Amino acid sequence: MSQQRDLPSGWDAADAVADGWTAARLAKVARWLPVSPAPATHHNPERCPDLRPDTRSRKGANDNETTKTEQDDAESVIPGPNELPSSFYVERGAIVFRKPHEDGIDENGKIPRAWEGRSIYVSPLFRVLAVTRDERGDDFGRLIVFKDLDQRYRREVIMDRERAGQGDALRARLAAAGLEGANNPDARRHFSELLRRWAPKARARSVTRTGWTMDGLAFVLPDKVLGRHSEDVILVTEGERPAFGTRGTLDEWRKTVGARCVGNSRLTFAVSLAFAAPCLQLTDAESGGFHLVGSSVDASSSGKTTVQRVAASVCGSPEYLQRWRATDNAIEGLAELHNDSLLILDELNQMDPKAAGETAHMLGNGVGKSRMERTAVNRPVKRWRLLFLSSGEIGLAEHMASVSRKTRAGQEVRMAEIPADAGAGLGVFENLHGHANGAVFAVALKDAAAAHYGHPLLSFVNALLKDRAGITAAIKQHQAGFVADVLREVDAAGGQVRRVAARFGLVAVAGELATLEGITGWPEGAAYQAAKRCFNDWLGARGGAGPTEERALLAQVRLFFERHSNRLRWKSRVMDDHAPEVALLAGFKEQLADGGIVFYVLPETFKQEVIAGFHKDDANRVLIRNGLLRPGSDGRASQKVRLPDRPTPARVYVFHLDTITNEP
Repeated sequence: MSQQRDLPSGWDAADAVADGWTAARLAKVARWLPVSPAPATHHNPERCPDLRPDTRSRKGANDNETTKTEQDDAESVIPGPNELPSSFYVERGAIVFRKPHEDGIDENGKIPRAWEGRSIYVSPLFRVLAVTRDERGDDFGRLIVFKDLDQRYRREVIMDRERAGQGDALRARLAAAGLEGANNPDARRHFSELLRRWAPKARARSVTRTGWTMDGLAFVLPDKVLGRHSEDVILVTEGERPAFGTRGTLDEWRKTVGARCVGNSRLTFAVSLAFAAPCLQLTDAESGGFHLVGSSVDASSSGKTTVQRVAASVCGSPEYLQRWRATDNAIEGLAELHNDSLLILDELNQMDPKAAGETAHMLGNGVGKSRMERTAVNRPVKRWRLLFLSSGEIGLAEHMASVSRKTRAGQEVRMAEIPADAGAGLGVFENLHGHANGAVFAVALKDAAAAHYGHPLLSFVNALLKDRAGITAAIKQHQAGFVADVLREVDAAGGQVRRVAARFGLVAVAGELATLEGITGWPEGAAYQAAKRCFNDWLGARGGAGPTEERALLAQVRLFFERHSNRLRWKSRVMDDHAPEVALLAGFKEQLADGGIVFYVLPETFKQEVIAGFHKDDANRVLIRNGLLRPGSDGRASQKVRLPDRPTPARVYVFHLDTITNEP
């Protein structure tokens, strides 16, 4: 018999006769069926979505939500007749590889016994649904569907790069998902070859982060894609996915969670914060966060975690809440999987204080660290855009100070600290809505957030999808109005304060927009007033609107004189007749006729201790502007003063006590 060959399109029995085929030969070939699928589970193209978005929508054609098919029998895992590459077949419920056999088939159309042992088991049944690539058109892969060991349908994306080398990591990952292939060298090689050659025409988009994609036309969540998109969008993640999801109903969430936020500034603000995160991309706003810091004596019982649980209910289950106790690498992964969403991190004190400041700065920057593979090739840098809500019994500066580290201005701007205590004697609460006490109210909120969650985020994103352009313009307009409002009575508000005010403004507007859409059930203005209250509390706790660096310098100078006034010797011996010699002399002090005291600080002490960590010229300008440092008549920051035991006047830095501290 001649070697098997492909037949031309349209070739039929008449063409066979013309080509010299005999009836016996035609009958022999016609009975040969290399694929023997089980009829009960045969692939039915009418029941498999095959990545057609219009057949995968749970709702009507005018709905904004497109989801994956439920895990039922809608997707057959048995390859169709023309799907498998040549030499691969379905045999006894598995995919096998068979080498072409020159003896062909016997006269009854059956595989000869000599051929039976040539079938090599490759893997359990699966199908390649589409070729995937990322948003840049790179990083190709294969989207497959299979049944796991519990007979549940699962989808996985196998990146082409995972097949490089021995592919051990890929086999381990698939085995963990319930698709375990043969482990002998031939089977591994054939499995890799099968994936390489199995490339259907269908295409899908693979993304590594949640949030907006397809130029803002779709919003990706782990279990669904909201919006319209021309092709399937698949979220490819490493490790555990965040607990987005839904339970209960939106109406019950409004009644049991949303309604109890009214009259509670911290609760209303936290829920509004969850709505603000998807608005970042629309307004081209920067990432950033807020930190609820305990300010009462019993800070651990002030209700900070309850506020976070309520905010989490907007997006998903109670497991949506994460912990600071993680490496910076793990935090990067969490950030990417909360892109365009709210990331909630509880208990800042569990984070290594040496890494806390850098991690907060990294979250606000939206870019992870650059890392290198074993092959000396840089890994793709993780990127995100999010808002985060942190909590802790202490603030970032105090936490870092425990290991003698200082916060930088950028860190404090990216994580604005709001006192958890709302000032009503009830911790974070101001209105208990008829409950006996704060503890009972907190339990009611916790139970409600566990029973009804996730629907507010879906409803809000669908509202944004209706009119992105119009909503974007409105958000920016009202955000600017909020900033002007809260800074109207603030003197000399610098750029740092304005940046944080803009973030508070986005939260205020997002909360009002969710209210306008009927999601929260709040009265109009509730979200705005809650954000304004929290902004004013943040500004008060911060110590004013001045730049962070300036406030830090002034505090450092005051602290020096409070701690080291004994290192300044009285300039007049009359004041200090019986005092011993001063160790580590920092300068001199003199009492004026009006009772005030002047400090004369020696130059090296000034540079290395008083203003340590600050640029000298910048420090001089700030100290002079704030009246702490008295410049000389020649315009220089220091003055020439005649000091005891010195033949000529010496240059010193002159400070007046009444502007520094109250010395007894």
